[in-house]
Amino acid sequence: MILAQIDCLRVQYDESLGLLRYQWCGGNQLHSFTQAMTYLADLVENHQIERVLVDMNGLPNLNIKEQIWVGVHWFPRVTSQVVRQVAVVVPSVATYNLMVVESILGLGSHLTRFEVQFFADPATALDWLTASPIHMLALTAEWQSAS
Repeated sequence: MILAQIDCLRVQYDESLGLLRYQWCGGNQLHSFTQAMTYLADLVENHQIERVLVDMNGLPNLNIKEQIWVGVHWFPRVTSQVVRQVAVVVPSVATYNLMVVESILGLGSHLTRFEVQFFADPATALDWLTASPIHMLALTAEWQSAS
């Protein structure tokens, strides 16, 4: 199902797979970034999310304030949950944010209990997370119909 609790995020949740997918849609402004990420952490905690698709398409470059907040507050909170797989979709124009994610993962490696894979597109990421063409196609259709 598509969840729409915060204007700057597009969120999809599939209970049967324990899957959460999200993408930033707040434009170039990060004024509600911490609120949005807190909402995502709440979803991970409250719904026992095991698989996460982080789609970095549309996400502006994270400044140092957001990077520190993610590393100090958000990442430790999320890594303490049951997440097993994280797929990160990185568009070719997001090299800076890719380095940010890799830095946070490196600094928090002692906390990380899940597998992380990087992908160029959401379909391939969903295929890896679901291991099911039927689920992948259904989730893709739902995502596209909500846009």
